[in-house]
Amino acid sequence: MCGMWGEARRFFSLSDERKLAAGGSMQSVQQGVGVIGYGRMPDHNEFLEMRVGPGHVLEPASLCSELPGFEGAMLAARGTLFRVAAAVVGSAEREVRFRAGALRSLMDDGSLLQHGEVSSSQQRLCHY
Repeated sequence: MCGMWGEARRFFSLSDERKLAAGGSMQSVQQGVGVIGYGRMPDHNEFLEMRVGPGHVLEPASLCSELPGFEGAMLAARGTLFRVAAAVVGSAEREVRFRAGALRSLMDDGSLLQHGEVSSSQQRLCHY
């Protein structure tokens, strides 16, 4: 997780032009659920929305070419967060006496994506 925070600091310390080059401007994802890219709001809050595509590739892809090491740190953090989430979901299943794995299908870790799809679970970095 430390790598993710270091990369977040690195991204948000870039010039506006470099942030836009790396993250791309905010755009809708193909399935129409959410957005990916970089955006600055009128109140100067900044957001970088990322998702995972098939083969666990970080989207927007421009982040990988503009910021070496960024993708690995984000994917490692995402993996850690999903393992924690899976443990919480498993505990909830046991608590309410659901069949083990019954709720797992509600978690989109990107492993079932087809060509051209992105995960519905975004990874959002914010700078206020």
